[in-house]
Amino acid sequence: MSETEYRQKIAAFLAQAQENAEIIFSVDPEERRKNRDFLLKFNIKERDRISIIKELTVDDFCEEILERVKDKTIFGNLYVFKKDKELQERQTNDKRLVHIYIKLQVLTTDDGKATFVVSFHEAEKQMKLFFKTR
Repeated sequence: MSETEYRQKIAAFLAQAQENAEIIFSVDPEERRKNRDFLLKFNIKERDRISIIKELTVDDFCEEILERVKDKTIFGNLYVFKKDKELQERQTNDKRLVHIYIKLQVLTTDDGKATFVVSFHEAEKQMKLFFKTR
């Protein structure tokens, strides 16, 4: 697949993820604590998370993780994005630029398609943007 075709694939995924009426945030215990601590640290509400997801662009894309498997069940591909946002820490009121690690998946539900947010927390390591490093 050419870079142009791959960019179009990611753009189509992102459009679907952003258009879905339902956005579900992970309750996985492994991810939940990290996500929750981040949200509390910066006082990020659900509407803020949804807004940040809707602001994502193809240029924020980092990687595609093929076939997420949990407990021997295949859930499909995951898409990782990095969004830089200036956020204010709750305790100190200090504002700083934060690199947010966002891992998304589009799932088919009984009501149609839903966006499943697997991860939403501060990046723990340097993230490379896929299309800006080419």
